[in-house]
Amino acid sequence: VGKSALAAEVAHNAQEHFPKWKFGMVRGTSLAAARQDVLAFARWLLHLPDDQEADVLQDFLSDFAQRNDWMLVIDDLQDEGVASQLVPANAGHVIVTTDCNELCH
Repeated sequence: VGKSALAAEVAHNAQEHFPKWKFGMVRGTSLAAARQDVLAFARWLLHLPDDQEADVLQDFLSDFAQRNDWMLVIDDLQDEGVASQLVPANAGHVIVTTDCNELCH
C-alpha cells in the first residue's frame, strides 16, 4: 500500500467515526494544483458556484481557522510553503504525504 492510499484510507476511516466532519484531498505537487483543489473543496463546502473565485479562498481560510471539524489530505507535498499558504494554522486535521527528499533537509 502506498502513502497516498494509506492517507486516503485513514481519512475514510475517520469519516466513518466523525460523520459531521468535512474531508478533502489536495494535490501538493504545486501551489497552483493545491490552490485549485482547495478552491474546489471550499466551493463544495460553502455551496458556491464554480465561477465564483474572488474571496472564496479567504472565506474558507477564515471560516475553517475557527473550526476543528475538518480533515484535509495534502498528497505528494513538494513544497512546505503550499501547506502554509492554503491550510489554516492551529485548526482542523491535516495528513501530508511526501517523498520527503527535499522537505526533511
